[in-house]
Amino acid sequence: VFLATAVLPQSALTEPPDRKTTAGTNTAQRLVTAINDADGPALNELLDIDALGARVLRNIDLNAVDRSRYLAGLRMQHAMLGYSVAAQMGQQNAIAKLMQPSPSRAGSGFLVRITTTDPDDNQAHGYLQVELGGDGRIVDWYDHSLALSMSGQLAFSAAGMLTTSQVAQLLFGKAGDAVATATLMQRLATASAAGDMRGAHGLLLQMPEPIQARREFATLRVTTARSVGMEVYREALAELARRHGEVDDLQFILIDHYLLSGQHELALRAVDRAARIIGDDEVMDSNRCAALVGLGRKADALAACDRAIARDAKFETPRWTRVRLALETEDAPLAIESLNGVEEAWGSRLDAGELAGNKAYAWLTKQPEFARWAAERGWSPAGKGNGR
Repeated sequence: VFLATAVLPQSALTEPPDRKTTAGTNTAQRLVTAINDADGPALNELLDIDALGARVLRNIDLNAVDRSRYLAGLRMQHAMLGYSVAAQMGQQNAIAKLMQPSPSRAGSGFLVRITTTDPDDNQAHGYLQVELGGDGRIVDWYDHSLALSMSGQLAFSAAGMLTTSQVAQLLFGKAGDAVATATLMQRLATASAAGDMRGAHGLLLQMPEPIQARREFATLRVTTARSVGMEVYREALAELARRHGEVDDLQFILIDHYLLSGQHELALRAVDRAARIIGDDEVMDSNRCAALVGLGRKADALAACDRAIARDAKFETPRWTRVRLALETEDAPLAIESLNGVEEAWGSRLDAGELAGNKAYAWLTKQPEFARWAAERGWSPAGKGNGR
């Protein structure tokens, strides 16, 4: 499904609080289990597709026939939706974890963090704010890592039933030259459906300036650019920051931009603002640690990394950030302590010879602390052995 505008108002739930709480807890636990098990049928059972469809259509002016046709098509998609999501979660080695309720959306369901790992062992973290209906099933969810809701994503699939002016108004507000805009949108939908993210990204850049100036466009561009490449992704993030850098709900997305571009003060501010919206956890503290390392605030950086580790001892990112901090400040005892922490998280020993061959560790390998640490792992500069 191609990603478009975000809408997530709170519904008025009429069930008694105790029943709602029980239903929500059961759904939350079942959703986390279904994601971790990549269980497509279980995911399908949790989703109220009719309620979701109603949310998609409430801001779209369709006649009764077209509404019925769209909802019928959505129900057919529902049969495969869980399987599709499950397959994607499996490919990305996704791990879901139930979090404390989001401060900005208290009483609107529950919050789930999903951590994915790519083939290069790089991790990414996303937060889904899930909204429930009266029977405890899922009626919508908001992805903080995209600043988009599922109902907003699905709205794009309804665009084929709309008039030219409706398409422009629904997706991006009123814009000039509506016919050309609608044509580009049709081509965009085709490219996206075919999995041609590079082509879709190119089409987005052809949109008129009034559309490019909108937040929805900037979010779409970032989402598409992620599938194209790092350089394109960074360009999209920079444009998002330039046009919409002060929007609270985009701060989580912008943390990457500020860290990658060396704007560590802005990164630290973005983390704190994102935490107020989503909630504070080990991922937020890990990002704080990275920003504080960039600012040269060693003690504060260590404190943030240690908070993250205390929250989740298996979370590797803050442990590696500790190693980087130790190398940058030439603190050999801290480096060894941090490497030991990585091993603790891994449950196995590091390859001392591999570290010794990495230029980033050139200073450390000359220190006696490293020599002793490496010898314990069966490696020495003379013997070049390895006891992993």
